[in-house]
Amino acid sequence: MPGDPHVIAVSVLGTTVLQRDGLEVALPAAKLRALLAVLTLERGHDVSVDRIVDALWGQEPPRSVHNTLQSYVVALRDALDPGRAARTPTSLLVTTGASYRLAIPANAVDAERLVAATEDAAALVAQ
Repeated sequence: MPGDPHVIAVSVLGTTVLQRDGLEVALPAAKLRALLAVLTLERGHDVSVDRIVDALWGQEPPRSVHNTLQSYVVALRDALDPGRAARTPTSLLVTTGASYRLAIPANAVDAERLVAATEDAAALVAQ
């Protein structure tokens, strides 16, 4: 049903993969997957447009970089929250000024689950 929350999971260890409700979501463009990876690695923090542009295109972005980035953001929002009505805000990929923030829980990210498991194991060994 539109507006219902989805269970989101992101894998960044290896190929970047987005899952929604346990099913892999197709992200056909390499730059779209790169955008997801950048936002995931900074999960919960604002990532400036300039930092994203640098991460995706380096020192020579195309002239239309801001329009292109905006189209990737729209596509990623649609992938994360497909039931959301067009041009309505989402709580998963938030715009804050000239920045974007991926607002998913830490346990939705494979790398963060790995860190937590490693810390738990280290604590057990230290006992």
